[in-house]
This record gives sequence, C-alpha cells and structure tokens, in this order.
Amino acid sequence: MCPYTGTPDTITGYLRSTAFLSSLASDRSSEQFEAELRRALLDYDPSGLLYEETMAFYYVIARRPD
Repeated sequence: MCPYTGTPDTITGYLRSTAFLSSLASDRSSEQFEAELRRALLDYDPSGLLYEETMAFYYVIARRPD
C-alpha cells in the first residue's frame, strides 16, 4: 500500500487520460467540466492538497506451460 496525495491538476489529468471524463462530461465541454471540477475541489480544500488515497499496486505473473 502506498499513500498518494493528488492535486486538482493531477485529478483532472487522470480523468483526462481515461474514459471517465468523456462519460462524466457528456453534456458539457471537457474544458468546462474540468473548470467546474477544479473549482469544486478547491472549494472543498483551498490548499489543493487534501485529496489523499491509499493505492495498492500488484502484479499478476503467469507463465504459459511449455
């Protein structure tokens, strides 16, 4: 487990790099959605640093039988 602290920029960057943004911003432009998201995040925490998440990383290693 690894603690991770996101910022409004890293959160919107993550959404931009996934398919989530297109489905969340379906009736608005992505720029408008990102602006509204940043504003909401900064309203919640003006420092922009209280978006903590514990991330778990794992690998699945498999081998094909010979």
